[in-house]
Amino acid sequence: MYTDIPKSFWAYDAILKLAEYGIISGYEAGSFRPDLPITRAEFAKIMSLIPDIEYNPQNDSSFLDVSEDK
Repeated sequence: MYTDIPKSFWAYDAILKLAEYGIISGYEAGSFRPDLPITRAEFAKIMSLIPDIEYNPQNDSSFLDVSEDK
């Protein structure tokens, strides 16, 4: 599916499964760019689209750049 992820890549199956469900998508020309860091917004989108994930707003955040009241 993605031209820059070999089948031997450690997250190959997970990436394909998330793509199959429409939770993630790659970049132009069929690339995925697995070495790019994920942004907080990308991570939040992924987590919000994964089925059967329970959200607990009482969990503590370890983000140092966001105040506790946000």
